[in-house]
Amino acid sequence: MLSFLVELVNTMSEQEIDTLTKINTKAYAEDNPWEVMIGGDWSLSEDLARAMIRATLLEGQIYVVKTQNGKIVSFGLWFKPQTAIFSTAEQRKLGFDEFFAKLKPEVKYWYTHTYPEIAQKYAEPLFTDEEKKKRWWCYNLATDPEYQGLGCATTLVDHVYQVAVKAEGFIGLATALELNLKKYLSMAFHERGSFLMPSPISDTTNHVLTRESQGPE
Repeated sequence: MLSFLVELVNTMSEQEIDTLTKINTKAYAEDNPWEVMIGGDWSLSEDLARAMIRATLLEGQIYVVKTQNGKIVSFGLWFKPQTAIFSTAEQRKLGFDEFFAKLKPEVKYWYTHTYPEIAQKYAEPLFTDEEKKKRWWCYNLATDPEYQGLGCATTLVDHVYQVAVKAEGFIGLATALELNLKKYLSMAFHERGSFLMPSPISDTTNHVLTRESQGPE
């Protein structure tokens, strides 16, 4: 049986960033929620993935899952409480601005108006101000399809959960896929709520999930 190691990485070479980008590309091939994020243009998929990875390297935390021989097969992009991906100009300069410039006008409007307004109206009220000070958020979790179903994502989530609990926090994420919803519920997440997210590509139902400590671990 394969065993996996979780590692927090603070620096990455361009080759390692490319490795994560390729994992993301394979993991999200024909994925509808990802298609929404790239405005229906699959040629922009790697641009967005690299922008997310670089932004997280700057101000978030990247956890990778490795096999015993050191091969990266899964990764997660996390931000500590009261921080967020693409929330600063410094983050956006690392690829997002270039990605954004290539989007169609209606998709740009979705990014700047529809998405933040809907999230602010329906997602943020699911958390109290005190909870927001403790919330570790996952913006992306991807596993190489060849290693899916072997426990990579569970191993990674369990690790970050323990880190968050030690910091007196909890972890959260959102998913728009029913299959992923079932997977996260099996990882001890519970659903806080859901809401419809319209987009120029297709409407999705976003499920907001959290995993919190119920006592001594």
